Amino acid sequence: MQSLWKQDIILLTNTVPSISGIVMLFTKETSFLITISTLPAWILSYFVMDKWLQHFHFRISLSPWEFLLSFTVVLMIALITVWYRTYRAAVINPADVLKL
Repeated sequence: MQSLWKQDIILLTNTVPSISGIVMLFTKETSFLITISTLPAWILSYFVMDKWLQHFHFRISLSPWEFLLSFTVVLMIALITVWYRTYRAAVINPADVLKL
């Protein structure tokens, strides 16, 4: 699986003129997918946590800042990982990856 991913990136190096363009392509796709998947998770977790917190003696309220902070942390970790792996795959020698 990993070698197929590297082969795709090697083939993209022929169509996209720069390594930063390849990294941006994967970064945009990843950030879009994380954003789309986060929205239903926020709704579900808000209702579950609100119901669970009602049973405690001391009441606390949920604010959107906790959800935004968790989204930011997840997005930053994912983008750093995608950037690093894409950059490493884009700078390797294409002959090493594409040989049979």
